[in-house]
Amino acid sequence: EEQHASVFQKFCSSPYEAVPSHLIAKKMEVELAAVMAALEQAGRNASDYEQTLENASGDLATIRRAEDLKEVIGTVLTQTRAMVEKSSEVDQQLKASAAEISQLKDELVSARQEAMSDALTGLANRKMFDFKLREAAQEAMETGDPLCLLILDLDHFKRVNDTYGHHIGDQVIKLMAVILKETLKGQDTAARYGGEEFTVILPKTQIANAVKLA
Repeated sequence: EEQHASVFQKFCSSPYEAVPSHLIAKKMEVELAAVMAALEQAGRNASDYEQTLENASGDLATIRRAEDLKEVIGTVLTQTRAMVEKSSEVDQQLKASAAEISQLKDELVSARQEAMSDALTGLANRKMFDFKLREAAQEAMETGDPLCLLILDLDHFKRVNDTYGHHIGDQVIKLMAVILKETLKGQDTAARYGGEEFTVILPKTQIANAVKLA
């Protein structure tokens, strides 16, 4: 089982597996349960109010005295105020749940972005690179389209760190990421492979064009 898990992790896993989606799913389940409970309560409130109106309608048909009419109207007004208050409570509950669900959605998007991005550069990280390369290779084999891969390395980077410090070294790496982002087109994937090494996946790109780009 350990060997199976190791092989799967190396060749088949997705970078999104690092996202704690099961935790977000549990929170989402709680919020959806609250929404359903609020809607069910709203349905019961509406049903009770409808019954009040039906009773009042029946009473009006048999009223002979002004006092009786006053009593029926008072009952309807009391129930109407109660209905307004209950509707307001349900509305607040639904708004609170909607806000919480929206926040959970943002957390999931953020977690996914973090799981597949390099923290320093914002480029794809090593795990995302592995995933994208497998995906691009499979598509190229199926379609027969060309596929190129650039492997880039910053020369003498250790000298930069030793001379100017790691802070300046980080700025150099960030600058390289900016250059890649501004140079590449939409279907290409740039990644920080590790340290001062970068890669670029170039689907549907002839080698002559890849050499020019490099």
